[in-house]
Amino acid sequence: MCKRNMKRSRRFFLQLFLFMAVFAVSAAAQNTSQAKKTAKEPFLYVAIGNSITVHPVCDFWFYKCGMAASSPSKDYVHRTLERLKKKYKDQFHSFRCRVLNAPAWEMDRASRKNTRKKIEKLLKKKPALFTFQYGETSWNCYAMEEDLTSLVRFIQKKSPSTKIVIIGNFWLRDMAQIESDQIKKRVAAACKVGFADLSAIADRPQYEKGFSRLRDPYGGIHQITNSAVAAHPNDRGMDYIAGKIVKEYKRLVKEEKAKIRKEREMNAAMNKATREKAEN
Repeated sequence: MCKRNMKRSRRFFLQLFLFMAVFAVSAAAQNTSQAKKTAKEPFLYVAIGNSITVHPVCDFWFYKCGMAASSPSKDYVHRTLERLKKKYKDQFHSFRCRVLNAPAWEMDRASRKNTRKKIEKLLKKKPALFTFQYGETSWNCYAMEEDLTSLVRFIQKKSPSTKIVIIGNFWLRDMAQIESDQIKKRVAAACKVGFADLSAIADRPQYEKGFSRLRDPYGGIHQITNSAVAAHPNDRGMDYIAGKIVKEYKRLVKEEKAKIRKEREMNAAMNKATREKAEN
């Protein structure tokens, strides 16, 4: 009887041990999976610009989004975010955007400091992408190159991981617009950030909203009579802008990876040379 009980007792403890081992492995796997999930960061896209980026609701515009898009989901900010989500969904656990309209940056140099303060708050969240879309209404380009360079350098210092893309002008109808577009291109090259060139579609009617009809959020149909709204990019134009931004973002990511890989290879080569020298 005693031997039989001892066998039963051993069998029981063996089964208990196996159960606990399986439970421990399962819990460890679950924790690892959870750790991987929480290790992913959110993708934050910060967009700053004029009415092409976002315009508040008013008597001639019915959405808070990029003016002339048929709906908020069709403006270039949301089209950009959607494209990036499809491309990088496995690398980030969520995708969101913050849009800032500060038209005074284009027209009043004195107010640019206030805009920088707003940007600084957003940079604390370490955005993955920052786009700058100003210039079409910069009738006075005085100090624009200096101030834009300063802003880009400021972002690079506060949030080094943020990819910056400067968006070219959608309108190139006068000398001020042409000059501001060239300034943005020079700043992008000097600061080694992206430049979304829109010259291929600038001032082309097929990319503008025109005096067409627009549906409001409640289903009502309205004829566009405001010339400013009509001149803004339609859905096709918005999607083109988004495509240019995403292309530049991909290029910047690729260049960063290549730089990191090169640095690792150089470090490995230096370490190898140091070891060989020590052995000899």
